[in-house]
Amino acid sequence: MQLKSPRMMSPRSSQQQGGASIARARSPDDEAPAQAQSAPSEPPSRMAPLSARTEDSFIGAENFSSENHNACHERCGLLSGSTEGWLKKDSITEACQAMEKIEGLLENTESILVEQNSVYGTALVMPQFARSTGWSATVTVLALRSYLFLILNIFIQWMLLYSLMKEQNVMDKFSGQMYLCNFGAEKLACPEGPGCLGPGGTRFTPSRTYSYDQWKTNNFVKTSLKAVFPEHTQDIELNVDPGEYGIESQSTRLVCTWLFILLLVEDAQQIITLLKLLWYVPASQDNWITLVDGDVNLEIKGMPFYWKIMNLICIVLPKAMLWKFTTDCGTLFLMETASMQDLIVNSTALTFILNVDELLFATITTAKTRYMLGNLLPFVVHRHPAHKTTWATCIRETLSDKLPGRLILVSLIWMCSLVDYYYRHCNRHEDGTWYSRPMYLPLSVQYSHLSAFLPRLFPIPSEPDAYWSLPDEI
Repeated sequence: MQLKSPRMMSPRSSQQQGGASIARARSPDDEAPAQAQSAPSEPPSRMAPLSARTEDSFIGAENFSSENHNACHERCGLLSGSTEGWLKKDSITEACQAMEKIEGLLENTESILVEQNSVYGTALVMPQFARSTGWSATVTVLALRSYLFLILNIFIQWMLLYSLMKEQNVMDKFSGQMYLCNFGAEKLACPEGPGCLGPGGTRFTPSRTYSYDQWKTNNFVKTSLKAVFPEHTQDIELNVDPGEYGIESQSTRLVCTWLFILLLVEDAQQIITLLKLLWYVPASQDNWITLVDGDVNLEIKGMPFYWKIMNLICIVLPKAMLWKFTTDCGTLFLMETASMQDLIVNSTALTFILNVDELLFATITTAKTRYMLGNLLPFVVHRHPAHKTTWATCIRETLSDKLPGRLILVSLIWMCSLVDYYYRHCNRHEDGTWYSRPMYLPLSVQYSHLSAFLPRLFPIPSEPDAYWSLPDEI
């Protein structure tokens, strides 16, 4: 065989041979060490360095000094000692610095935005849009429609609450019902322990506990038998046992009432947001609709003082009062529910009343209104650094960072609602148990709106004699 001289080989063939030799030299076993040697100390990131990103993102954040850098090292010292691989001390320090900037941004600024899916937010925003456009016909009509929907929402919510209050304060009394209070709450020590006395004057046992409808029917049968057979009254008393009416589970009742208050806290926070907006927004004639480089800008700005007063009376005050009535009425409704199943279902169903405003917004408002509210920019409140020097501000910020504020707020409202229920409807017995107050039959089924609105100033006219009071033990 005739061999080619290396000088006779073409450049292309020599290149292919060289590539082949290189490929043969780089075996899979040799690639791992080579890659390990050439690997960077930290993994490549698709994002820009943190210092470059946060400089523009966190507006108004202060540059970090060497003291802050050392503080971040001290905070994350324990974590950095246990990291492996690419998670190094520098990356932990950068994360701490980013967290410090976030905290500084949240402390120095606050964004306030109205409800964007409610007729309350529509009634506040649309008149300001109309004012900004010089009361143009199109936007003015939208503003008038927003107030029409607001009035409709207030009427529907109030009528729902009024019907529930009438059922509890008038119609239940005509059925002979007393307040549930703590009847049957203590079953573990029954029948001999304290708190075991039922509304019928006998002591509770699990087998003798019924719902009110069943207990009322049992008493009706017993009374009818005594009326038909008066000569056997003593035998009927000894042999016919109607049982007692009481709570199935006190713990379930407490949990469900707490859950109900939890579902209402969001509306309470919205009321606080409206108050903060009316307080911080300057009393000026600023336009809420502007053009910036040809683009439409919808932003919450100044509001004339008379509009602040009008919004406070027409929007914030009705919303706050309806929230208060819903809290009182819902708490009373749940505390008067004996069944565990009904408690669980009703604890979430009652919040439907406060969601009527969102239902109306989603169904009867125009697409133009929903678009304008959806693109509305918030009002940003910039706090001066000097506000941190006061003791009250320092304590408030420390507590807000360390304690679960929303959880504490829910628990406080829940406890106040329970105290109000027991104070208004129950009396404390000598054994320490809360039993129902004496019940008086209303003079008629008419229930005044003033009695529902201000029950302490306008009590329900009732008969002088009680149709039920706590009986002596039989």
